[in-house]
Amino acid sequence: MKPPAKRGAREARTPMNRDMTIVEQAEEHTILAAMRPWPGLQEDRLKAAGYTDFGDGEAVLQAMFESKLADPREVDALACIKWLAERGFRSAQEAILNYAQPLLEAGGHNLPAPLLDYVVNFMRGRVALHPPDVRNDVVRNMLRDIGIAAMVKVAAIRWGLPKLNSSGCRHSAAWFVAAVMTDYGHPLTERQVRRIVQTYSQGFGKRLSDFLRAGAERTI
Repeated sequence: MKPPAKRGAREARTPMNRDMTIVEQAEEHTILAAMRPWPGLQEDRLKAAGYTDFGDGEAVLQAMFESKLADPREVDALACIKWLAERGFRSAQEAILNYAQPLLEAGGHNLPAPLLDYVVNFMRGRVALHPPDVRNDVVRNMLRDIGIAAMVKVAAIRWGLPKLNSSGCRHSAAWFVAAVMTDYGHPLTERQVRRIVQTYSQGFGKRLSDFLRAGAERTI
C-alpha cells in the first residue's frame, strides 16, 4: 500500500547554477504533472499480476517460477529462482523444490549442481523460511527499483532530459523520478535513484531484473 506522505514535505532540489526562466519553470511543472501518476499506475499493474498481494499472489508467482524452470530457453531461471529462494521467498522455494522432486525420485543423476546445493542446504536448515521482514520483501523492493529505472529511461527519452545527473540549467530524469516517488510516499534523492539505475543495468542485478520484469509482463 502507498505509505502516507508527510505533511509539509518539500521536494529536494538540485541547486542550479542560475535562476530558471519562466519557460523552464513551466516545463518542469508540466513534466512533474505528467509523471506523478506513474508510480500508482505501476503499482496497479504489479498488483494485477499478483506481485504485491502476498496472499493469493504467492500462487501466481509460484506458477510463473515453475513455468520458467520447465522452459529450457529460460537460461537464467534456476540461478534467479535459487537466489530468491535462498533469501526466503516462499513461492520460489516451493517452485524449486517441486522442480527438484521428480529429478530426485529418478535417482538425481540429472540434478544440476546449483539445484543439488540448494536442496542440501534446505535439508540442513541453512535456508531462510521467510524474508526477515515481510514489509521489506526482496521481490517487492526489486520490482519497485526496476520500475524506477524504467521511469528514468522513459522520462529521459520523452522530454530529452539528462538521464542521471542534473546540469547547471536542467534537472535530470533521475531527479524528476526522485521527486514523484517522494510525492508518492517513498522519499528518494536524485543520487539514490542514480544508484538504483546503475545497479540494475549491469551484472546479476540486470539478469535478475530482466527475469522478474518479464514475469510481470507475462502475467498481466
